[in-house]
Amino acid sequence: MSTLLKQANVVNSVVAFLSTKLKFNNQNAQLINGNMSEFPSIPEQANNLVSLIQDAIMDAISGNEIFATDEEKDRRLSICRSCPEYHAESIRCKNCGCFLENKVIYTAAKCPLDKWVQP
Repeated sequence: MSTLLKQANVVNSVVAFLSTKLKFNNQNAQLINGNMSEFPSIPEQANNLVSLIQDAIMDAISGNEIFATDEEKDRRLSICRSCPEYHAESIRCKNCGCFLENKVIYTAAKCPLDKWVQP
């Protein structure tokens, strides 16, 4: 299989996985999102997600690792759990609105408050 075809397959996998996370039912939006006033607007959250998808696709195209190690995922979640912007009930960030268990798995993901930066 050619390198370009492999990269296209990886990109398709990333997009398919992320799109499953986007399924949104307006009838239970309150349940999924908690108190909506605690989070950025839906368009702002969508913009954040699109940026992450773009960065993950660029990683895939560049041949970089797409998924964070288990240790890195744990480190990121630990940082989030100690942050005042952490919404424990929904496991989300009140600053960016992301569902953290989904966000921390991507190497391209960034904390909006730069708390994940390695020393």
